[in-house]
Amino acid sequence: MSQKLPSIAASFSNLHPLKFEQHWRENIGDILHGMRRFVPKMDMDIAESEYVELLRCEHLLKELYPIKYIALKRQKPESSHALRHLTGVLFHVIQDAGDTTLAYKVPAAMNELVSLKKSKEEFEELQINSKDTTSTTNKSTNGSLVNGTSFQKELTIETLTSEPRDSDATNQKKLDIQSCPTPHMIIVPGSKSANEKTEDNDKAASSYKDTDWTMVPFEEFMKMRSTIEYQKSKITELTNRLGRAATIPITDEAETMSTIDVEYRPSRLADRFSAMFKDEWLRAFEACTRRLHWRDMDTIFQLLRIVRYAYDYCETTAKDQLDELETVLSGPILHPKGRFEVEEIFEEVTLPQKDKMNRWGKKYSKDYRRHVADLSVPEICMDFKEHIVEQVFKWRLRELPEQVTEYIDRCVEVLWYMCIQEPPMVITWANDGESVNSNYYNFYARRGNVVRQAVWPAVFLHNGGPLVCKGYVLADTFSNRS
Repeated sequence: MSQKLPSIAASFSNLHPLKFEQHWRENIGDILHGMRRFVPKMDMDIAESEYVELLRCEHLLKELYPIKYIALKRQKPESSHALRHLTGVLFHVIQDAGDTTLAYKVPAAMNELVSLKKSKEEFEELQINSKDTTSTTNKSTNGSLVNGTSFQKELTIETLTSEPRDSDATNQKKLDIQSCPTPHMIIVPGSKSANEKTEDNDKAASSYKDTDWTMVPFEEFMKMRSTIEYQKSKITELTNRLGRAATIPITDEAETMSTIDVEYRPSRLADRFSAMFKDEWLRAFEACTRRLHWRDMDTIFQLLRIVRYAYDYCETTAKDQLDELETVLSGPILHPKGRFEVEEIFEEVTLPQKDKMNRWGKKYSKDYRRHVADLSVPEICMDFKEHIVEQVFKWRLRELPEQVTEYIDRCVEVLWYMCIQEPPMVITWANDGESVNSNYYNFYARRGNVVRQAVWPAVFLHNGGPLVCKGYVLADTFSNRS
């Protein structure tokens, strides 16, 4: 099988503008990319816009105030994050990633988020300080806010509140935002005292005076609105989930299905695959070197070879099995009396009918196989050893140490569960002579900059998906001169 190298940062043209390339944050980008399947589109759009805005502010800080930018980056990181930095939809998306396979990226992403917000705070403070002198001049020429000025840019109250207006009010109140003390300000309903609320009881609830409004920065208003929208969507989602759960009786079957979902979820399989390298792989390595007298490098190669062939075998078997399950489901539908031949099932079926049957057949076949996948493991392990180990590897099973046969069975079992995921999980290994990619692989025995030999494959959630488990490489160090 040819190696599949997933592209972790896939098509981030909008999320990662080229002009902000020096400020990209890898962990935040990976979380935003991976959480698209779990978070509503509206929330993801808001989170991505927040991320791009943070990149823009840090870029402007570096361009306009390079000394301040350098001083900020040289500050020591704080032991705990300030609460003012842990707000916004982007923060909530990163926080929710802790319940997924991206949980290992959350701490680093939080540090990246706080760093970006500090850069934005520094940039905004410098911008405000630079306008102190010009604001004094503007006040002397434009007059006080109470007297008012001519309106050039107007904003209607109805765009800021969703409360109903009195039916008799025909003229919309318009507010000037150009004459505010600072630009980018917006006016929102303010809080009233108890006396003011009592006096307004006899008036229409929707009629506001000019003194009933409070001026806040536009960016602060957008943050509050986005946070409220995110919280409303989460409340609706949790309410719907709770309502569905309350109507479903808990049965033994439901508990069994829940156990299966937990046991065969990708994060659990990645943990089992990683633990296999520390347990079964190590015992097989010692057995091969001591009892079969293989050299260390040959043993590493052969043990990885078993994993590579087992993955190819399980991937092909999973596809063939799914096709057979779909065919078995389609037969009784087209021939209810049971008189049919497998080769003649789709002979008199139109293309739209066949597409419909394939679509639903694939859906329920995958679900059925996921709950009974363990029943296929014994025969798959036996068939792999008979056709691959004995016929391809030319090994005699009776002469192999027990630790090696246990390692083979364990590899086939875990890789089988990985291949029946939807979408299937993917493994990849390093090539000899290429530069070590520390994002995908840990070092085995010694460190270096060039791969001498692959030891253990890395695991990805799916083809083109995020990394869920690092692999291992045996590395050497080479200088440019050598």
